[in-house]
Amino acid sequence: MRAFLGKQKRVLAMGTSVLALAAVVFTATRFATSALAVSDVDPYTVPVVDDINPDPDIVETTIVAQPAGVDIGIGQDVSVLTFNGTVPGPEFRLKVGDTVIVHFRNEIAHATGIHWHGIELANAADGTPLTQNMVPPGDTFLYKFKVTRPGDYWYHPH
Repeated sequence: MRAFLGKQKRVLAMGTSVLALAAVVFTATRFATSALAVSDVDPYTVPVVDDINPDPDIVETTIVAQPAGVDIGIGQDVSVLTFNGTVPGPEFRLKVGDTVIVHFRNEIAHATGIHWHGIELANAADGTPLTQNMVPPGDTFLYKFKVTRPGDYWYHPH
C-alpha cells in the first residue's frame, strides 16, 4: 500500500510540473509582443497636446474624457476611458512661467475631472472630488493655472 501511494505522489507531482510548464509556455507566447498602451501608435510614443494659442508663454488646449478602443497588445481593441482617445493622455511640455489653459469636456458616463499631480494651483481646479466639483457627463470645465516651478508631473482623472 505504501509503495502504491508513493507512486501516486510521483505521478501527481509530475503531472503538476507538466501543467505548470505548459502554463509558463502559454503565457510567454501569448504575451510576448509589446503592449500598445496608446491608440494607433507604438507603446513608446505619447501624443503632445495641440497648443491652439500663438502666445509662446501660453499653452492652450482641449482635453476630452471619452471612451475608446485601445489595443493593449493582444491584437484587439479593448474598451477604456481615455483623454483625447489615448492612454496616456497627451503630454504637456511647459516652462516655468507658462500659463496653462485646458478646455476640459467630459464625454464619459459619469462625473470626472483632471487631477494635476504636484502642480501648484487653486483647490477649485485640482480635479479631486474633495476640492473641485466633478464635471458631469456632457459638461465642460476650464482649467487655468501658471507653472511656478520645474519638475516632472502627471495628470489623471478622478
